[in-house]
Amino acid sequence: MSAALTALIVDDEPPARRRLRALLGQLGVAVVGEAGSARAAEALLARHRPDVVLLDIEMRGEHGIDIARSWAGRVGVVFVTAHAQHAVAAFGVDAIDYVLKPVSAPRLLEALERAAARLPRRGQAPPRLVVRSTEGIAWLDTDSVLRIESAGDYVEFHLAGPQPSLLSPTTLGHWEATLPEPFVRVHRRHIVRWTAIQALVTGREGRRLELAGGGSIPVGRRYFEAVKARASRLPRGL
Repeated sequence: MSAALTALIVDDEPPARRRLRALLGQLGVAVVGEAGSARAAEALLARHRPDVVLLDIEMRGEHGIDIARSWAGRVGVVFVTAHAQHAVAAFGVDAIDYVLKPVSAPRLLEALERAAARLPRRGQAPPRLVVRSTEGIAWLDTDSVLRIESAGDYVEFHLAGPQPSLLSPTTLGHWEATLPEPFVRVHRRHIVRWTAIQALVTGREGRRLELAGGGSIPVGRRYFEAVKARASRLPRGL
């Protein structure tokens, strides 16, 4: 599991900052600081290098569009504002999203998911997934996910090592459409990280994929030919 997304809040209204901090806490995001002006934000930005800045637009003597323009290429910006009329200008400075106040947790999470998807990968760091689990919001490295299994009204994320599995009130179809390579749908109930597979086994008991670290999962009839075509590239282990 990876570290949480980190965020800096920039708004000249203390109640608005408190509201955002509370929502970010609910969503599992680490707030590295708050600022009421561009000058104060600049110091925090240099010190903490957050993943994303939540930025108001109309602040005393300052305009968020100008601030975001000055930060271009340094950090992703999500505008959080009560003023709908600046949306076109906001996306003109490459804003990740434009969230109107009053802010709800689901709408803020959408913006944060977009922010996570746009984060540059540091070195060989794997991309991160934002997973709504029964325990809250989890931020997962894709390399920590071995497989995902349908479990009634939920899906279960099986993770590497001693990490406990996570239940998410989402669908396997959602993750099939969302997950990047090397995740592959192999059964109506299973998605697996291809690099976690050791072997494809066929026999009287059916077709199964043996997994690194033990265990196996079935291969569905409709998925078998695609799995077989990739089998020559199966890794020897993790």
